[in-house]
Amino acid sequence: MENGAITIRWDIKDVIQVCPSLSPSEAESVLQFVEDNHDGNEGVNWNVIKSAARELFPDRIDLERE
Repeated sequence: MENGAITIRWDIKDVIQVCPSLSPSEAESVLQFVEDNHDGNEGVNWNVIKSAARELFPDRIDLERE
């Protein structure tokens, strides 16, 4: 904890772990989408990342295994 706050860090490796068909650039787009659209009540988690990837790249993500 620093200055009374915490930071939880997600990076492109995390996105690619759950969506391996994405390029690093696409994974960065997913992270940006998550940052811009996340729900403060739900936070960021694997399901949120996968949903964001599906929103941005529906043809590719739907072909991946769950």
